[in-house]
Amino acid sequence: MKTEENHGEALKSPKRRDLFFALFFLFFGLLCFLFDFFLHRPLVLPLPKESQIFLDQSGEMLSLELNPEGEYLLFLENFSEISPFFLDALVQSEDQRFFSHSGVDIFASFRAMFQLFSEGKIISGASTISQQVIKQSFQNTERNWKVKKKEILLSLQLEFQYSKEEILLLWANTAPFFGNVRGIRTASFLLFKTDPALLSPAQAAYLAILPQRPSFFLSSEGEKVLQEKKKKLLQKMSLSPQERERALKEEISPLENWHPENKAPHFVHWISQEKNTQGKTSLDFSLQKKVQNIVEDTLQILEGHYAKNAAVIIAENDTAAIRVYLGSRNFFYKNIQGQVDMLQSFRQVGSTLKPFLYAFAFKKLGWNSETVLLDEEHAFVANEGKLFVPQNFDLSYRGEISLREALGQSRNIPAVSTLEKVGTEEFRTFLESFGVSFLVENDGQQGLSLALGAGEMRLFDLAMLTLLLAREGKDFTPCTREPCFPQEGKYLIDQKVVREITDILSDNTARISAFGENSPLAADIPLAAKTGTTRNFRDNYIIAYTPEYTIFLWVGNADGTPMRNVSGITGAGPLLADILALLPPSKKTFSSPSSSQKSEKTFSSL
Repeated sequence: MKTEENHGEALKSPKRRDLFFALFFLFFGLLCFLFDFFLHRPLVLPLPKESQIFLDQSGEMLSLELNPEGEYLLFLENFSEISPFFLDALVQSEDQRFFSHSGVDIFASFRAMFQLFSEGKIISGASTISQQVIKQSFQNTERNWKVKKKEILLSLQLEFQYSKEEILLLWANTAPFFGNVRGIRTASFLLFKTDPALLSPAQAAYLAILPQRPSFFLSSEGEKVLQEKKKKLLQKMSLSPQERERALKEEISPLENWHPENKAPHFVHWISQEKNTQGKTSLDFSLQKKVQNIVEDTLQILEGHYAKNAAVIIAENDTAAIRVYLGSRNFFYKNIQGQVDMLQSFRQVGSTLKPFLYAFAFKKLGWNSETVLLDEEHAFVANEGKLFVPQNFDLSYRGEISLREALGQSRNIPAVSTLEKVGTEEFRTFLESFGVSFLVENDGQQGLSLALGAGEMRLFDLAMLTLLLAREGKDFTPCTREPCFPQEGKYLIDQKVVREITDILSDNTARISAFGENSPLAADIPLAAKTGTTRNFRDNYIIAYTPEYTIFLWVGNADGTPMRNVSGITGAGPLLADILALLPPSKKTFSSPSSSQKSEKTFSSL
């Protein structure tokens, strides 16, 4: 019987073995399938949103804004944008076997465990660069076995789906460096004012160490440790003896005052309201700083005249690129309300509208520069039958005067007479057709005083009207983001009309009797210019253009406090002369108006 039983068991055992192996291979196959499925499932890393950065045309940082997470973070697009010195420093300091493992460094893990058991504390970490990418992306601050297991699995998946270069780029874009600064590009800009591709070996080593203890290294004690670690890391890096010697001697300032500057706050605030404006802007910050220094010096001279503030725009005519946008004397001067952007403010604009008024008269009435106007005391019938008796700035009258002289000398009575003939509402509609915004809708209350700039309009619009003249009447869109290309818009004002106006505004002889032979408007280069002064010297202006540039200047006080005897020629005039000296020498001349338009003399009575 025992023999039969043993024989029966022997018969059964192969079946059990077959079942065991079948179940084993089934389980192993299922495990392989699940693991393969896990590795091939797309790994989506939850990256934070990028900060907005604004650069000037040369790449200098103007402003860096916080992202929604309250961090400064700028991404790199390509691996090639990272300095080889930084990549060498990163691998040497964080993961020396990065290029040979598949996401988990077994040797480092055993070493860390051995040190933990033998010393009773953590001596060195075992996280690979891939594991750090997972940790940085998911922002999980918990440290336990479950979290570590997840990091290991996801790092294996990361290594399977991404190349080594892509993983290094991910690390560089997500690593915390100090404070609320993340990303190698952000840290490079804020600490060294350079791109990551241009980091020196010493800078690279310094930045590679920072993510190890971002908060600690901000302290004075941490700074000492950081400098020592940097020296040790430089010894490990693949440098020539000469490079290592230079790197060890290179001094790097402590982590102080790293917060981003706001170098052109009014300009940045203005363009940030538009979509897709971050990156290189049109602003020439080097030129803007020089202009701001000129404004500061000029206003110090005018301090006794209660002139405390100024605003400037400089634009290229061909491209309509805004190269200087100075909204106030200084954004940080609270005593002058420096945070108010005067270029976006509404002000009366004085006589600066006269060139556009006469251009409208050319179009509507067929006038030209030789049309004769009367400059004599006259009472005009204004709103509701009231009389309006304007006066000239010098309180004198010239009798019969050509339109050229009337505009060149900025005579008020001929301008009011012209507005009466073309129609107040029609002239205002003419201006609004170019995008001009007035503070008050057209209710007819400004009347004939509109000829003298009584209507409050946005100063930026006045600057753009001037640019329209400089472009001989051709339409344009202000360019605020590089690259800015020449614009060939359609003509909004007849080219012949604009050339005639430009010829008058650049005629120094026509304005000598009002401004003198050597006024700031009498430049050695082709220059068309018009001054403006509002009632009680609250504001004064110069609108000007050369064949290449348009310049808009305002001098006054943000709160409307009157200045003391400061006109456009004495307030904004000195600014114009100094700013013109900053611009490249003019290589062009203004196009002459057609002879037929200037030849015939016509008369217009009051």
